Amino acid sequence: MTNCPNYIICNNMLSDETGLCVYCEMLFGEWRGFTRGILKIHNNSDCTTCFKKNICITRPSCDHIICIDCFKNSYFENTLADVDDSELSEYLEKINSYKKCKLCSN
Repeated sequence: MTNCPNYIICNNMLSDETGLCVYCEMLFGEWRGFTRGILKIHNNSDCTTCFKKNICITRPSCDHIICIDCFKNSYFENTLADVDDSELSEYLEKINSYKKCKLCSN
């Protein structure tokens, strides 16, 4: 077993040494339509979302960077647990807007 190339984000292991873990592939791999599945790490960079200096990664949809915390909040921390059916459409639209780059809307 080896670490997923995006281990800093997902903390998942691979059973072989090719590709991405299932979570990374489903969220931002080629299956999802992104050309970049392995996210490049940038140390001590300015996040384009929270504007703090931190460890950042290149977004899966463009070349802009986002810090690990903002990325995890956008892709992993959102759940439907407290959303009732009447608010679901609005909630999903809001969650999907978090995944869009604020600089280029990709």
